Amino acid sequence: RDRFSIYNELVYVSYKLSGEALDYISDENYRLTNSTIGYSHIKGSSMFRYRVPDKKFNPFFNAGLFFGLVVNETNQSIIERMFYTQFRITEEKALESRPYDYGYVLGVGTDYNRLSFELRYEYGYGMSNHASLSSITGRSFFIIGYSF
Repeated sequence: RDRFSIYNELVYVSYKLSGEALDYISDENYRLTNSTIGYSHIKGSSMFRYRVPDKKFNPFFNAGLFFGLVVNETNQSIIERMFYTQFRITEEKALESRPYDYGYVLGVGTDYNRLSFELRYEYGYGMSNHASLSSITGRSFFIIGYSF
């Protein structure tokens, strides 16, 4: 009884990465690329939860899907090119992206009195919209909760 339930949550997620790449042939022939990629999105998860009844601890298992919509994006590459006497600086998108992310989520945890502890893994297909550029993500979370 009451072993199965549907568990929904809504969270805000944000991250930002920066990197530099140098294609160097000589002092007169090189390309330096500085890229910054960052996304903020609202993410909703829907999971099936299975509870194992116990008197003190209530272990549970979660499995479900998530979908995130981008609310803010940083997607920039600044490229410095030197080719003998010509020096140019250009700015362009670092990658072609889509305005959403999706994937699946698995978790295991327990409730004890008003506290809950959960270890969760999330596998997402990322923000890249380019077929040859994979942006698959794997995230692990340790979540502590308190019920009022």
